[in-house]
Amino acid sequence: MKAHTRHVLRGALLVVAVLLLARFARSVDWRETWHALRSASVPLLLVATVANLASLLVRGARWALFLRGAGVHDLPLALRGAVVGSGLNNVLPASGGEAARVLMIARQAGVARSRVAASVVLDRGVDAVTFLALLALAPHVVPLPGLLQRWGRTAGVILAVLLVVLVPLLVRASRRRMVPGPLARESAPEAIPEGAPLMARVRATLAQFGRSLGEIAGLRRLAPGFAISLASWSLQLATYHLIARAAGLPASPVASGAAMLAVNVAFFFPVTPGNVGVFQVIYALVMSAFGLPQGRAVAVALMIQAVQVLPVTALALALAPQWATRQREAA
Repeated sequence: MKAHTRHVLRGALLVVAVLLLARFARSVDWRETWHALRSASVPLLLVATVANLASLLVRGARWALFLRGAGVHDLPLALRGAVVGSGLNNVLPASGGEAARVLMIARQAGVARSRVAASVVLDRGVDAVTFLALLALAPHVVPLPGLLQRWGRTAGVILAVLLVVLVPLLVRASRRRMVPGPLARESAPEAIPEGAPLMARVRATLAQFGRSLGEIAGLRRLAPGFAISLASWSLQLATYHLIARAAGLPASPVASGAAMLAVNVAFFFPVTPGNVGVFQVIYALVMSAFGLPQGRAVAVALMIQAVQVLPVTALALALAPQWATRQREAA
């Protein structure tokens, strides 16, 4: 019954989203949008594509930092896993790309899946905290539209709560690592008996996952992890700004940054597949707040999603086509 209720709610949200998108579409000058798409600068779009791929590889380098704590010392494998995970997230439901990269690394490196999964959680957590920090600080640094200022205050509250909860946990994990004694073996699989009941296996896996988080997390990995995240977000800003320039949209770096923050907030609450449509509306509304034309802004948003999705998905399928098939069959 609960599953049925969730499906009904999702369906209702999708219908409402489609109606709102249709209403927004009536206010867009589609001739301007088409003209911007046709006349976009190909060289600038290529540079933006390189910047976006560089951002992904930088995120892969950040993940490699946490994978080392899980016993995987293979940077090329980490970069490949990051590309495969990000690309398959575009074609598989329920962030299936994350499961694919966990299974791929665990199998190829011979490391327990719970340890690889712990590294993914830390990697995504560092990225999310960096984003919240940027969203919270941005209104205090540059002038932003009123909605983003309110989101910035909300992000500040969430960030403060996370710090209050997470800092003591990290300190406790750090002290536990300093205590001498037999630590969990970094590359050994979970010691779960063959015929163990399901709940016993779940508890053992969760316990191993918790131990792995404690062993991997630490200031010597988290501090450079946040620095790498800033580099990755900077490359994302370059991607947004280059595409705006390619389409002839006279957006300032501040406007491009505001749009980047706003559309990424929407990805926390996906309504349509890949947030297609929602992405374009939010981007265009932010640009309108800076006095820029909606029609050309919609064209920029379409090109941003194309640059972020198409090359990465093609690269992921080329690197690991078998994982897409397996994850789709599992789903």
